[in-house]
Amino acid sequence: MNRNRLIVAIAAVLLLCSQPFLSTTYADPQPHGPAPVVGFVLAEQQADVTGDQTADTVTLVGNKKNPQDVYNPSFTIMVYNPPVKGYTFFTTTDGGYNPRMQFYDFTGDKVAEIFFSASTGGSSGVSTFHLYSARANQPKELPTPPPLTLSGQFLDNYKVKINVAEQNKAYTIDVSNRKQQYDNLGIYQNGRLVKPTPIMTNDYAELRPVDINNDGIYDLQGFQRVSGAFNADTLGYVVSIWKWDRAQNKWALMNTTFQPQRP
Repeated sequence: MNRNRLIVAIAAVLLLCSQPFLSTTYADPQPHGPAPVVGFVLAEQQADVTGDQTADTVTLVGNKKNPQDVYNPSFTIMVYNPPVKGYTFFTTTDGGYNPRMQFYDFTGDKVAEIFFSASTGGSSGVSTFHLYSARANQPKELPTPPPLTLSGQFLDNYKVKINVAEQNKAYTIDVSNRKQQYDNLGIYQNGRLVKPTPIMTNDYAELRPVDINNDGIYDLQGFQRVSGAFNADTLGYVVSIWKWDRAQNKWALMNTTFQPQRP
């Protein structure tokens, strides 16, 4: 498939793209006359995501009007399964930049899911994430781990406390290397906190597939940026490890740590 050519699809898909999420399966389309343009091919990969031991063609489409636009208002993922000569479509309405598809087995069913991410492009540096299953040609969106509930504040003697509500855990970090900056902002005076200031927290900057147990079943490692006096004042990242709980059909939080930098 030529990545530079326009991608066309069934009109019914377009009519439903205003929905928060669309996933459906269609027979191999037989176009009759001109078909509506839905976007441009951004990536195309071969992976068995239906579980029939045959490589499927997974095509990522940016639903935009002009090929030179770097922002995509929404995305469509098309899975073509050769044995059934059918397509499975996944469409999201959240847009973004630099989209990426990855294929790993997260649920332990020995079939790869489609893990999709795209940057929002905002100053907070967060991204959006989706996890799709096309197993047995039955389209389904699985949840992704919810961001941790983080809070915190500056303390005396150039310390910052970061709270993780989900684990009833707190990290206290030393920020004395920013003494001059915080003194100039009026937060401290001679090491004493004179201007109570809450920290700033963000949703996920990244969800990274990792195989913690080396068993072929992937977990997700989340990175949430924590800032001090202002958004660009990055203190570090709260890192979380999530494992899929097959019995509960949801992500289970395994552990959290604090890292000064995102590796």
